[in-house]
Formats: sequence, C-alpha cells, structure tokens
Amino acid sequence: MKKEDIDYSVYLVTDRRNKTDEEFLNIIEEGFAEAQINCDSLLFSKLRKPCLALIKEGYINYIATDTHSVLERPPHMVEAVDVLKSKLGKPETEKLLENSKVLISQGL
Repeated sequence: MKKEDIDYSVYLVTDRRNKTDEEFLNIIEEGFAEAQINCDSLLFSKLRKPCLALIKEGYINYIATDTHSVLERPPHMVEAVDVLKSKLGKPETEKLLENSKVLISQGL
C-alpha cells in the first residue's frame, strides 16, 4: 500500500499509556499517520524526556490537551508550552502550535 492510495488521514495519539515502539514509528516514517502528544505528558518528569526526544526526532506533529473539563482535567497548555520553549526553543514550539491550530481550524 502506498500513501497516495489512502483517501483519509490518520492521527496517532501518544501519551503516558502508550509505548514508543518500532511499529508505531514506522507508520509515521512511512507517511501513513501523524502523531500528537498531550500537554500532560510533558509535565510528568519521567515522561518528559522520551516525549521531547520524539519531538526532536520529528515523530510528533501536534500538541494538544486531554481536557474534558477545566475542573477535573485542566488543559495545562501554558505549562507545556513553557517546557517546550525551554527545552526545544521557540521555533520548534511555534511549529507544533501552528500545526495544531491548522487541525483545529479544519475541525479535526
């Protein structure tokens, strides 16, 4: 199967419950899917380093929240953006945010 043969988009979500494995990375490398990371994953110290590595290696295209309620699951976007800026720099952070805005504007 070729990427050109697919007429829909797939977005993989990675967070603290998922493992980074070769199959997951191959799907992204081959262009069959794109991936997002949740803000909370950048705030947990044991998850931050592997998440930042995935972003640096180009596997993560978007940043989002897992907010269902601001009272029970607050978004933590500001805190996550601060982590990204301090660890990856402003250009890489802005790239992730811009990609995410495009998805939202498309209603995805």
